[in-house]
Amino acid sequence: MKIIFLSSLLATSVLAAAPVSAQQTEVAPQGPTEDLRSLDQRERDLDREEKHHQMRREEISREKRELGRDSNDPKKD
Repeated sequence: MKIIFLSSLLATSVLAAAPVSAQQTEVAPQGPTEDLRSLDQRERDLDREEKHHQMRREEISREKRELGRDSNDPKKD
């Protein structure tokens, strides 16, 4: 009886501890946060975000160049 009780207690504690294991925990001014993503997932998300920001910067630069050309266009009335 003791063996069954101890084994069930061990199984319960192992299963209960699994969801709590975070990949990364941060303490921010808004409070503690837990990131359950793996390191590869976080790096992929950071790369994706950086690529998005770079594309946006290029788009803004292109728009500024086009606006500069339009304002100096002698064909405009």
